[in-house]
Amino acid sequence: MNSLFNADIGMMFLDEPTYGLDDENMGYFEEALLRLATEVRGKRQLVVITHAEMLRPAFDQVIEI
Repeated sequence: MNSLFNADIGMMFLDEPTYGLDDENMGYFEEALLRLATEVRGKRQLVVITHAEMLRPAFDQVIEI
């Protein structure tokens, strides 16, 4: 995951990245996503499709369908 997030990618899409994760690993992913969002804000775009409400704080915009 680190090498993917460190790559020089202008836009990244993650479709249900938390599928199958237990609570502990969900927490690790949330922490990693919050760090990534802070690092790439204003430089790159990250689009995440998820049902995980706990990830909302990592995003500048949320579109609910």
